[in-house]
Amino acid sequence: DQGKEYVGAILTSVERLGEQIESVLDLSQSEAGMLPLARDEIELFPLVTKLVEDRAQRIRDGGLSLDLRGDQGVGRISGDRRRLARAIGHVIDNAITATPQGGRILVELSGRKGHAQIVISDNGPGMDAATLARALDGLKLTADGKTVERRQGLGLPLARQLVEAHGGTLTLHSEPGQGTAAIIELP
Repeated sequence: DQGKEYVGAILTSVERLGEQIESVLDLSQSEAGMLPLARDEIELFPLVTKLVEDRAQRIRDGGLSLDLRGDQGVGRISGDRRRLARAIGHVIDNAITATPQGGRILVELSGRKGHAQIVISDNGPGMDAATLARALDGLKLTADGKTVERRQGLGLPLARQLVEAHGGTLTLHSEPGQGTAAIIELP
């Protein structure tokens, strides 16, 4: 039993490491303008529903509630399913991480012809203006140009670049004590 538990932990770690490596590669390719995107027809509501379901245990473990709103009427977009799922997943993960026990997360999808919107909001601590300004930045050269500064995580910068590669936008709205709302707009 102990061996099975140990192997399970190793496999989980390998999966997480693989995802991190893919994220760094996608971020690097995107920053270089060389990110290849597949073009498939993607039904948005089932895609987001699956992303939420995949995180259900983490949501329960964090003592959080998540409300998913929207329906099949949100429609389809043309894009790279895997990369779009990674982008939306990173934003949901960020909301889960930022929300304290007992908190709430809302994932709301809406759409009209030629346009879809996904709003992921939480009632976490929020961010001040300086933190919000840096939240979507990835790697940056220091003023002397000799070293690279890295923000705390790569999830949001990667999400922004992946959404932009699909012709969309990712914006954040936040205030200390008021939570954060991430708004993904897709054509």
